Amino acid sequence: REFPRIKQVRAYVSQAQQSHVQGADCHDVADTHWINGNMPFQGEQLPIANPSSVYPEYARYRKSWGINAIGSMVVEVEAE
Repeated sequence: REFPRIKQVRAYVSQAQQSHVQGADCHDVADTHWINGNMPFQGEQLPIANPSSVYPEYARYRKSWGINAIGSMVVEVEAE
């Protein structure tokens, strides 16, 4: 069976009407939120693991390298 060819790719970015509603965008949170890498351990903030964490300006928070830049996105792929 032959794999279908891609006819068109569409991407949609949604934005909430209210600032406190984040939907599936779980990364657009305050710098102090745990998912942003703010996990205290014995009174100290632990560094996060990400591709850019070797650089000091990107080692503290996931948002520093743009994890929250796009928001919630849906990608639709249409086959021929």
